[in-house]
Amino acid sequence: MAASGNVQEFPRMSTERWERTKQILEEALRIVPEQRPAYLDLVCGADSELRDEVESLIASHTEAGSE
Repeated sequence: MAASGNVQEFPRMSTERWERTKQILEEALRIVPEQRPAYLDLVCGADSELRDEVESLIASHTEAGSE
C-alpha cells in the first residue's frame, strides 16, 4: 500500500552535523542553565539552525525530567 500524503518528511541531518549538534548538546547540559545562552552564542555563532536544534533538544531533555 502506498504511503499517505499526510506524512510529513523532515530533512535529514548529515552525520557530521549530528555529531556537532550532539557534542554541543552534551556540553550545554554540563553547564548551569544560566550560562547556556552565552555558551550557545560562542559555539553556534551565526548558525541559527544549529542553535535552534540544540535549544530544542535541551528543552526536550528538560521536559523529560532528565536534568
